[in-house]
Amino acid sequence: VGNLKGGTGKSTIAVNLACALAAAGEPTIVIDADPQLTATRWLRGRKVPASVFEAPLGDFAATPAWIAELQEIRRHNAFVIIDLPAVLGAALASALLLADLMLIPTSPSAIDLSATTRTLQRVARAAAERRMGVLHSLVVPTRIDAGWFDDGGLRRLKIRVPSPLAPPIRRSELFAQAFDAGNWIGGFAPRSPAHRDIRALMAAARKALKSPPPLPKPTAVRTAAVIAAGLTA
Repeated sequence: VGNLKGGTGKSTIAVNLACALAAAGEPTIVIDADPQLTATRWLRGRKVPASVFEAPLGDFAATPAWIAELQEIRRHNAFVIIDLPAVLGAALASALLLADLMLIPTSPSAIDLSATTRTLQRVARAAAERRMGVLHSLVVPTRIDAGWFDDGGLRRLKIRVPSPLAPPIRRSELFAQAFDAGNWIGGFAPRSPAHRDIRALMAAARKALKSPPPLPKPTAVRTAAVIAAGLTA
């Protein structure tokens, strides 16, 4: 889950999507690669169904070891969700070499959409570099206000964003309240509109994934540092 702009709802989506998957019986872990560690604060020591592993990556030289560690974690979980920092660096580039699906949260603002376009360009470059497996992407409209659909918001977003769109996540104070309560949205406010939005996103992500591609071969891991560095050029 990532975007080159902060404040788009990356951690909210990573945490609540992971919990929705785990609550559905799929062991799921969040890899917190964001130095702000929002996902870690949300999940660690709390009564939530998903787990979290703190793994920031700031140095391209550490990319092979980071990828190998995540591959090992993947073997013990049905889903691994990476909460990425809002910078073009080692973590984002390396995640794009591993991921089956890139979720890109964005509000409808022009600033966020500009960053989303740049993020999608990096996704396209990473897809061309990958040695095996398909890299899917979904743009997730976030913080959507009432009336956005009636005002033609979805139509305008489809014109601006050259990527499949996930169901939107509507603006809701319930997410912040769930964080304060040490819970996820499905535990804090089950069957609320916010919970339904996360469940709809989960269904869209599953549909996009269909069957996860195989993990990269060891040769891809050994050259990952070089490839990842090239993606940030």
